[in-house]
Amino acid sequence: MRAIQMEQFGGPEHLQLVDIPIPEPGPGQVRIQVMTAGLNPNDLYTMKGDYAAYIPELPYMPGYDGSGIVDALGEGVQFLKQGERVFFTGFLADVKTGSLAEYIVIDAAVVHALPEELTFAEGAALGIPTLAAYQAVSRAQLRSEDVVLIHGTSGAVGSYAVQLASRRSKYVIGTSSTKKGRESIKAWGANDAIPHLQTLQAEAELEKHLPQAPDVIIEMLADQNLNQDLDVLALYGNIVIVGARGEVKIAPRLIMNKEADIRGIAIANLHPEVYQSHMEAIINLLKAGELKPIVGAVYPLAKAPEVYRTLLERPAQGKIIIAVGEAEAC
Repeated sequence: MRAIQMEQFGGPEHLQLVDIPIPEPGPGQVRIQVMTAGLNPNDLYTMKGDYAAYIPELPYMPGYDGSGIVDALGEGVQFLKQGERVFFTGFLADVKTGSLAEYIVIDAAVVHALPEELTFAEGAALGIPTLAAYQAVSRAQLRSEDVVLIHGTSGAVGSYAVQLASRRSKYVIGTSSTKKGRESIKAWGANDAIPHLQTLQAEAELEKHLPQAPDVIIEMLADQNLNQDLDVLALYGNIVIVGARGEVKIAPRLIMNKEADIRGIAIANLHPEVYQSHMEAIINLLKAGELKPIVGAVYPLAKAPEVYRTLLERPAQGKIIIAVGEAEAC
């Protein structure tokens, strides 16, 4: 089978398109013919070989999220059947061989029936971003009267966070560095969208768009934005940190003056029962049409190393997808 693989840890420059044997599923595992794979920043962190959440063995095939067709079942797997359309997220699986391959072997517990309304590309756009957004909104403990700012909204996690927050709170505003991104945010259900706070006179700009200071801020890049978040946050407000790529220096008095709560999420901490509960709720929202997968650009498998090189820098609307199987899969 064709697969993207690396023989040494590092960056995407070590990724190669190779031809390797098709893996066999063990007990409690399932083999899936992969149609599409979804790229995540976590993939790049894992490639470095020092990611706290998961250090793989070499050679390593990247890719946690994807969709496809059940090809073979390991012993004891009863709730899936051969030929079934499924999506999966391997981040919380004990066994996963990587979604950037024509076949993946993965724990059956993280494989789910793909709602018939969704395409394979939409299935690959789920996984990590939906779980992160659902956990962030849950940790935020949103109330109907809250004003919510989602700082960094046009990416995959933000696209789901704005949809989920808009169901719970009266006013949601998102940020994006591009006009196209801001248009997308409003199309996903936000009341308004503005540039990122660090490019603005934060409080003055927010006053033009918000009925009041935000009670909740869901933050995608805390090392860049946390100080601005604390400047504009309402008294007694809370900040939920979804992502960060470095350290940040803040004055504790900023937190004290607002009597603010700062919370973090890490989906690696999800207990299996909580994971299943989150995923059941997400699937129900998808089936009801209350949550829409947002597919960004789609690329062929051979382009994956090149796409990874720009994954953290490119302003994406939604999730980047790799077409692994048949062309019509997307």
